[in-house]
This record gives sequence, C-alpha cells and structure tokens, in this order.
Amino acid sequence: MRYVILLLCAVLTIGVLLWGIAPRVFSYGTKDASFHTPQVFELIDSPEETLERQPPFSRGEQFVYTLNYKSLPLGSSTLTFEGERDLHGTPAYFITFTTQMPTIKDAEHIYADKETFLPLQVNRHIQKIAQFPTDITEQYDQDEFKVTIKKEGKFLSKTFTIKKETPIHNAILLTYYYRTLDPIDKDHVYHIALPTTEFKVSYEGTQEISTGIGTQEAHVFSSVPSRFKVWLSADDKRVPLRIENEGAMGYSLVLDSIVEETPAP
Repeated sequence: MRYVILLLCAVLTIGVLLWGIAPRVFSYGTKDASFHTPQVFELIDSPEETLERQPPFSRGEQFVYTLNYKSLPLGSSTLTFEGERDLHGTPAYFITFTTQMPTIKDAEHIYADKETFLPLQVNRHIQKIAQFPTDITEQYDQDEFKVTIKKEGKFLSKTFTIKKETPIHNAILLTYYYRTLDPIDKDHVYHIALPTTEFKVSYEGTQEISTGIGTQEAHVFSSVPSRFKVWLSADDKRVPLRIENEGAMGYSLVLDSIVEETPAP
C-alpha cells in the first residue's frame, strides 16, 4: 500500500508541475498548433479606468489554500500581495505564490504591470524530493508579445523564447485582474493568451460556496476550453475562494484562511 501511495504522489506531482502548481497551464516546450492560433486580446478594455480604480487589496494580504486532487488533500499553497516593488527602474506589483507538498516545494515571485496586471517577470524555484533544485526565470516583452524562459539546474541550462500574437498573461494574475472589475461585465468574453495555451473566459453568474472561512455567495468565471475556473466572493473584496483546473488533472485550490496585515516597510 505504501508503494501505491508513493506512486500516486509521483504521478500527481508531475501533473501539477505541468500546470505550474496553479491554473497556469504552463508546460514548457510543449508544441501544439492550437497554441499559436491568433486571437484578439480583450482583457483590458479601458486602461484609463483601471488606473483610476482602487484595487480591493493592499500590501500584506495573504490567502492560504488547501491543494486538492479531486477530494484528496495534497498540500497547501499561499498567495501573498507584497505591494509595490522596483523592477529595473519600473514600479511593479509584487506577488508571491508558494506551494508545498510531501514531494515538492515550489515558490514563484511575480512582477506585474500596475495598470494591466500583465506579467513583467516571474522567478520560480522548484525543489523536488531527492533532486537538485531548478530555477526558472520568465522575462516578458509585452510590446513584442514574447516571453524568454531560462531554466537552470545542476545538470541543466536551457533558454528559449515563446512568441504569441497578443500580449501574454499569467493565470495567477488573472484572479487579481478580475478582482478589480467594477462593475463586472456579465456578458463580456475575455480572450486570454498564456505562454503555451489560449482560451476564453466568461462570467457564469453567482453560486454559494463553502470554504475554510465559511459559506458565502461568489461570482464564478470559467474558461472554454476547460482550463480555468475561479470563484470570487460577491462582496467588495472579491476574495478568490476557489480556483480549479477543470482539465484531466482535476485539482483545486480551496481557501483555508486569510491574513490581512500590512507588514513594516
């Protein structure tokens, strides 16, 4: 029985890595003609409105999630809004996302454009059990619609570039963007381009959902094809209560607790 459990953990770890631990759909080096289908990027319809809107989150806001496969808990993830940081002379939002399971630790440092929530740079450190760590750096050029990815490990050094037809988003940052929508355009379809896949996200309505902080009403957004689904609390905070990968892996992040503290500068 012990070996069956270990084998299951290994299979699930590989699958979660391919999806970037979060609903990123980010399997490096995957080749599929559908990834390069030109689509119109409609995520930011009114940049000037985004500039004026006060985000419903502040520095130090932290969400702790239980990571599940189906109904089986695998570990925990922590999403933290770290406020504003300087990135090569440009002010950017800084967000951290960490995941811990028995077989892996994964930490991401994400720098986002303050107006569009498009990714500017992502630094990722992955430590698998009984293996050397891997470091991944993603450098985004949103003007040229491309991302340069560098992977480094004990016996690995690889750099490659992915070119798209539109600006490139990040699935973790999507939750922050949707939190700023005021009001929510319930009829609009958002065309999303991630580095290795593209999909459309639309508003499904409201649904009552239970998490570690209780039961409450939530706005629901989901994608076609099934890649991404998120429940945001139906209040001013728009807290991401649950995030799902609706694909074959079927994992979910379910909110367990919230920390809202502004750390000392």
